[in-house]
Amino acid sequence: MRVSRRLSYGIEALVHLAGSGGMAHASDIAAARGVPEMYLDQILGLLRRAGLVASKRGPTGGYWLAQPPSQITLFRVVQAMGDSSSLPCLKGADTCSRAFTCIQREVWQRVEETTSRLLAATTIMDLARREEVRQGGMFLI
Repeated sequence: MRVSRRLSYGIEALVHLAGSGGMAHASDIAAARGVPEMYLDQILGLLRRAGLVASKRGPTGGYWLAQPPSQITLFRVVQAMGDSSSLPCLKGADTCSRAFTCIQREVWQRVEETTSRLLAATTIMDLARREEVRQGGMFLI
């Protein structure tokens, strides 16, 4: 699996929202996480359309998690960001003429299955807690 910058920034934004315990402005998230704000706006739009964040416009607005961080898995974030398998052979014979005869395919399928299980078992809350422990702070949610 290829981890895009967009995916990484999306996870950073979700972890920030989980750790903030409420609403945050895109500009605050961008500054805290070192993400270009205009790019973050696009990413937050993807996350909003996927139902992972909610937003309110205006000076008293911002973004917040639409679900508890314990229910947002990295697998769902990957799906929301459109970052699925980067191996054409795993998508079937339409994308690789050797898809069903390749000796490597079974190994790559196992790698993808293992990765998917790990992503499905890891939540934004898990990452937010790890971050707080590393920073010596206390988790708010």
